[in-house]
Amino acid sequence: MKKLVVLVAAGCMALAAVAAPDAKPRRMRPDAHSRPSGGMVEKSYNGNILRVLDAQSVVPHEKVAGMVRRMRWATLLPFETVCGKANGGIRELSDVAKSLLSEKKVGAAVVIVDDASQAFRIYSEESNWAILNVAFLREDRPDDVKFMSRFEKMVWRALARSLQVGSVTHMPSVLQPFSTLAELDANSTMRPSPEGFNAFIDNGNAYGIRTITIASYRDACHKGWAPAPTNDVQRAIWEEVHALPTEPIKIKPETRKVLQ
Repeated sequence: MKKLVVLVAAGCMALAAVAAPDAKPRRMRPDAHSRPSGGMVEKSYNGNILRVLDAQSVVPHEKVAGMVRRMRWATLLPFETVCGKANGGIRELSDVAKSLLSEKKVGAAVVIVDDASQAFRIYSEESNWAILNVAFLREDRPDDVKFMSRFEKMVWRALARSLQVGSVTHMPSVLQPFSTLAELDANSTMRPSPEGFNAFIDNGNAYGIRTITIASYRDACHKGWAPAPTNDVQRAIWEEVHALPTEPIKIKPETRKVLQ
């Protein structure tokens, strides 16, 4: 069983333990809840990335970037979003997608467009890129909530296609097959299943896209890879963790003999 499935299973067991009425609470430090964490940070990463070119204008770029950032942390894969333009038919859009791959450290690419004159939904050539056309999501004039739900599901699917992750058999999953907008709406799952997450990670490795490391700022300081502090809370944590001892370290003699 892959590591991610094990982690998900462990998380479920932890939640079950908390919910059980007879479960004993874990013993924690008295100050565990009062110590600020400094927020979540990422360890410096030097591998390939999956770049998303946002070339549509229906959804504000800030929302798209935020959505992709959440997907980045959900998969622990280095997705990033840039804003740009992409016009034309399949051939021209394919050239745009392929040109992204020529950029340094780009291992896979997604291009998002909104062109009602094009009939495709997601197009790729069984390679490490995909083009998502979100125009079809507005065919029945949905309200904003329904449209954004559809949009997020299709971004997940485009990311999957760019890594050659197909439809999954383990449900529920945002990657399960659909034929109509009604079927897409009926799928209430907004993320892949554990099987899908594993496929993202395994296939990403084929394109040099490795997993990222995230942790609280406090943990990152203790582990030695925290970036320089950016606010007062992080600065206080940095100074606390890196403070030198005020007194010499004393080594006490053994109180009992340890048998070999």
